[in-house]
This record gives sequence, structure tokens and C-alpha cells, in this order.
Amino acid sequence: MWAIEIVDVDIDQTIPGLTLGIDAPKPGQICHHLRVRFSGWAIGDPDPVGTVHIGWDFDKAFLPIVVHRPDIAQAYPGKPGVERAGFVHEVALGHVSAGPLEFEISLATESSLTRVATVRAVVRQDKPEFSPSLLPLVVTSLGRTGTTLALQGLLEHPEIITTPTFPYEVRMAKHFMKVLHRSISIDESVLLPDWVEERFTPGHVSSSVRHVLECIESYYQTTAQVMARPNARYFAEKHTPFSGEAWLLDLYEGAREIFLVRDFRDMLTSTLAFNERRGVVTFGRESFETDEDYARVLPGVRELHEAWRRRGSSGLVVRYEDLITQPERVWADVFQYLGVDDSPETIAAVVARANSRSEAELSHTTSESVARSVSRWRRELAPELAATVTENFGYALSDFGYDLE
Repeated sequence: MWAIEIVDVDIDQTIPGLTLGIDAPKPGQICHHLRVRFSGWAIGDPDPVGTVHIGWDFDKAFLPIVVHRPDIAQAYPGKPGVERAGFVHEVALGHVSAGPLEFEISLATESSLTRVATVRAVVRQDKPEFSPSLLPLVVTSLGRTGTTLALQGLLEHPEIITTPTFPYEVRMAKHFMKVLHRSISIDESVLLPDWVEERFTPGHVSSSVRHVLECIESYYQTTAQVMARPNARYFAEKHTPFSGEAWLLDLYEGAREIFLVRDFRDMLTSTLAFNERRGVVTFGRESFETDEDYARVLPGVRELHEAWRRRGSSGLVVRYEDLITQPERVWADVFQYLGVDDSPETIAAVVARANSRSEAELSHTTSESVARSVSRWRRELAPELAATVTENFGYALSDFGYDLE
């Protein structure tokens, strides 16, 4: 189903003290699985090269320089570490999506890490021969950005279903995308013979894709029956960026995506308040020593912005703030984008549901009212933390229409 075609290999041979040779991949090569074999050699002078770093999307692989290359030793006699100047590794790509793909290759010595080459590829994906009755509605977002509120509203529409259990975290399509990934991604430490790619992989991938699509269809058909929604057209799920949502959008003709965003300074404020209220450390904060360190990184923000940059032209951006302050307009935009009933009666029912919250739903909030959750960072967030977020993510705030001041 996926084919990775290598378009170009560009090596900078003008960098003093570093020389790289790439035996694979080569321009014109096509990989029919989600693995690309990188092999070649690298030498450094005066410091030998210890590791080849390969980066793509938000992923990385580290290839040790350990392979005997007598041909390179003969061609470059006396160079440091030349006896073991080779590398070979199968790089597993994970959830790449259809479109351009670049691999950045850097060489690491004891004293430096230098980018020396770029491998350009195109990921091609053929739609499977499968006719689903229900299409994915992917809500791509991050934690503390109003996903629960959005799913509550979507759930009120008679043509949209999701697992109707608060806080709407049962995501079977996401689960089966993980199953698919495990099914077609062989351990990258295993070097496959060439015939596997040509004779085994295409059929195996096609059958695996069809199996998971049938499982998703069966689950959501059952959900539609339980919810008594025979006219349902979409199943809605929350997804974080680069977590398999791109595969859903690739595999389903007619799939839709909503990018739900919130001022990242409010997102940080809500996260810190939630952790303090619950007495826990979650939403990635547990990986950082201080709030300042966390604010500098804000896990997922760069990925969300990149996902929007790549797919935003076919998706719909919904801002949390607009969902709170202008719900009728926002829901009308959403339902028009989906091509479902956008009558005033339907929109009124959705808005009414958003204004009616259960005790469990209220326990998920951290502000005294929904209206007070907008721009709360101006009242509650330490100025130095707000400045850190603005400094590091001002580009994304601007792109999503937020004031930096």
C-alpha cells in the first residue's frame, strides 16, 4: 500500500575533515515497506566518525560505524578508524504519510555533529479496495485544549458517532493503526533479503491493511447500532499529531480532519492547574525538572503545527476560544465542512449540550467557568512562563491567529 521512492541523494563533499559515501539508498530505488536500508561509510580526520545520525519528520535513528570496509581502508590509508568505517542499518519509518519525505544525515565525532547529506524521497500510497460505510473524523489536538468539549458537541450530531463514554478516550481506529504498524514493521535490526521486498511485502501489507479496516468498520457499525444512528456518516476520534492519524487520512477517501488549537499559554496554564488540582504530574510535565523547562518545549506543539502545515489545506482549524465565545458560528462551520445537517435546530442542540455538564465532566475542568478559561494566562500564568512560550512558539501562535502581546 505504501511505496517509498528515493528521488535524490545529495552529499556535501566540501566539509573539511569529513567524508561520506552512501551505497544505499540510491535514486530510483523503491521500497514497498516502511523500512529504508542505509549503508555506506564515513571517515573523519583528525577525529574519527563514531555515529551516523539520520533524522526525518520528528524521528531519529543512530547508526554505529562498526562495519569492516577493506575497500575504504585501501582508498584512504592511515585515516583514523578507517578499518571499521562502514555502517548498515534498516531504518523503520513509523507513521509516515503520503507526500515528500526528507532524511537529514549528520556525522558525529567526539567534538562535533555536522549535517553532511540529504536524501529526498516521496511516499506514495494507493487507496485500498475497500468501501467503508463510515468515515474517520480525526480531531487532531493536544491535551488541555478542549477535546472533550469538542467530542461532546460532535456526539450530539445524529450523523456522527464516537464511543459515547466520557472522556471519549476509546479510540479504536487509533488502536488498529498501531496494530497495522506492528504487523507491517519488522524489527529494524533484521536485515531482510531483497526478495522479501519484491515478492512478500506488497501482498502482506495489502492484506494487513484490509484486515484493520474491516475491524474498524465492524466496531463503528456496532457503535452506530448501539447509539441507534442508522444514518451515521462519520466516527470521531481524538488524535495527537504524528500518532497514526495520517494513516487514517491516507487510507480513507473522504476522511476529514479538524485541527483543534488553543492559545498555548492557556494550554500551559490549564495543564499546571490540572496537575496541582489532581495532585499528579501529567501531560508530559513529568519529563522536565522545572516549569520553565516544560514551557520551553511544550511537547506536541511543534508536531501539531507541522501537521497543520502539511495537511491544513484539506482540514479545518477550530480555535478553542471561538468554540467558547462563538459556538453557533463554529459549529455551523464544522458541519458545513463535513457536509452534514447544519440546521439551526441541530446547532442549538449541540450548544445546549456544551452548556450542560455532568459532575464527571466538571471534575475535568480547572477554571471557575468556561468563559473564564479564555485568556486565563493573563491572570494566572507567571509572566516569565508566558514569555518563554511566546519566545519559543510565537510562530505557531501567529499562524493560528493569536496575539503575541
